[in-house]
Amino acid sequence: LINKLKKCHTEAINDIAYINNTNYIIRGGDDNLTILWDYITNKLIRNYTIHDNIINSLSFIEDTKLIISGRYG
Repeated sequence: LINKLKKCHTEAINDIAYINNTNYIIRGGDDNLTILWDYITNKLIRNYTIHDNIINSLSFIEDTKLIISGRYG
């Protein structure tokens, strides 16, 4: 799975989070993007461009369907 994700991105991937009961993962990295990905079909679902710097951590809150991404340092 990591190798499939790396082929689509030129920058480092810093965090990946699985979304329970779905085929989706979210990932964030040095390219400033939070990406929603279907790991079964190997397809990009959506790009979120909400940061102007590296993304270090991700989380998904199931009850609210909220994706949280952040940076530290």
